[in-house]
Amino acid sequence: MQQNTELKINQLLVGNEKKTALLTLHGYIDSNTSIALKDKLLSLGGEIHRFVLDFSGIEYVSSAGWGVILARIKENREKGGDIVFAKMMKNVYSIYELLELNKVIKYFADAEEGLRYFGSLPSPSVVEVQKVKATEEKIEEPPKRFTIEGAICSLVNKNPLLNSSQIKKILQGPPYAFKHLNIFKVYFTLRRMGLHTREKRLYFAWQEAKKQIKG
Repeated sequence: MQQNTELKINQLLVGNEKKTALLTLHGYIDSNTSIALKDKLLSLGGEIHRFVLDFSGIEYVSSAGWGVILARIKENREKGGDIVFAKMMKNVYSIYELLELNKVIKYFADAEEGLRYFGSLPSPSVVEVQKVKATEEKIEEPPKRFTIEGAICSLVNKNPLLNSSQIKKILQGPPYAFKHLNIFKVYFTLRRMGLHTREKRLYFAWQEAKKQIKG
């Protein structure tokens, strides 16, 4: 999987009082780009407490991304607002269900349904559009030395849907540079770590996400 370090956020303020924000997201929400989403939610949080997050352009959300959103929900609800999701890709929705976030955060098939939930349907006379330029965050420099086990843990935590071949390809490139790595080494390392099936990798990522949420 090619690493993507960009998250684009398009913002619509909806309703006569402009008290509902529709954030249309594009890219990846990981430990780096989630900072941009956190900043956006905080910057609007003084006046706006109702958010619809349109995930139609989001290809992946890490545990850090889910954590940022969950951290903002409590405060929004205390102020009479909420955060809801709309229009996820299949792989993102499967993680949303796996983490049982569907018991905490409402999901709608499209953004219009989410806006209707808040009683704020958009129309040309009441919508204020503010386009936010793409926020690019560089990936932090990794440690100069790390083990294959540590690298695999990091990759599986970020994207548990990667298979053995995809993990091998990523580990062979920068910043890991395990150039002489073969598929058998990857498979037997995953097996030794108890991560040799997709279900086990999903469970591992789920456990890591729960730790971060609790923390």
